[in-house]
Amino acid sequence: MRKEKSFKMINLVKLYLSFIFQKTTIIVFSISLILILGIEIYLANPFVNTSDYLQGYKEIHLIFFTQSFFIIQIFNSVIISTITISLTINANSFDTLFLSHTPRFKLCLAKLISSFIVILLLIIYETLIINLIPFFCYPLYKITPDILLSLLYLYSSTITEAVLSYLISTLIPVVLIPMLFMFISIVIKLLSNNFTNFRLLISKIIPLVNITYDGIKCDAIILAPIWIILFSMLYLSVYSIKDLKQ
Repeated sequence: MRKEKSFKMINLVKLYLSFIFQKTTIIVFSISLILILGIEIYLANPFVNTSDYLQGYKEIHLIFFTQSFFIIQIFNSVIISTITISLTINANSFDTLFLSHTPRFKLCLAKLISSFIVILLLIIYETLIINLIPFFCYPLYKITPDILLSLLYLYSSTITEAVLSYLISTLIPVVLIPMLFMFISIVIKLLSNNFTNFRLLISKIIPLVNITYDGIKCDAIILAPIWIILFSMLYLSVYSIKDLKQ
């Protein structure tokens, strides 16, 4: 009987994917993706004077990518906050439907996998936008293997932030907590974007994506897997003892 009632992991992942894409999250995602596309096109300045572009195309490319990655990481914080509210705050009553025949560890793992899938699709979209817009707007721009690095760096950075957000919001299951965490994350990114010394310090700890003349960088990329595993294990542990009857 237990085998008949127990949900397979793939079915749980599908259920939580469906739970993530509710009306509110769909609206937030849709607005964010449209805004990202519009802002990226605006930042590319497709009507730039040809002579001005040819004289300083390297600088134009650098400015575009610097601003683009900054904007995308800001939007990612908003999207992470939305997913966190869905999976750690609003999903409590949904989780209790499975607790009688499904281990908490399995439920929590399904949440992580489903959110990782959503974030991967998001990062693929953002990476394509960042590279295709300049490809069509800038005559001298060529897509390079850095597109794979940007995908890896953005995904690692976003997953690290997401898992930490899940952990904190599970410890303190109040809807304001993911929003507060989002605010702090955005402030850190703003400071990193505007103050070199702060960026040099924080980028050694937090896997933030930076753009230089030498290409795309993420100084803490080696730490990212460590943070992801550590925060995920803590999240699983906290969820295992959490009182879901709220």
